[in-house]
Amino acid sequence: MRHSPRRWAMVLLGMLAAAMAMEARPAAARKKRVVVLPFSGPRGRTAWKGVMQGMRRRVVAISARKYNAAANRLGVNGRSAEGIVATCSKVKCDAVHLRKCLKEMSDLCLT
Repeated sequence: MRHSPRRWAMVLLGMLAAAMAMEARPAAARKKRVVVLPFSGPRGRTAWKGVMQGMRRRVVAISARKYNAAANRLGVNGRSAEGIVATCSKVKCDAVHLRKCLKEMSDLCLT
């Protein structure tokens, strides 16, 4: 039985569509992996919770516990520039947020 060229074209288009659907999402479309380390200073925990809640839908949060454990295993300070680079490559994160809460007059600000 001989198949028509139209049928072969449909089969090839179907295979192409399946291959494109199985392809991973582009890097720009994937969510960034971020570590938000606990904030220091007055009401740091409250500010940290607010930041985490605001970022929840936009990024994939990596726990600070996992980040600190990786930094300890590597023997580096997870808050220094070299330590951040080494630890991020270990836990595969894109960014680390380090903040400090300062009290200025009656306001709190993040630095």
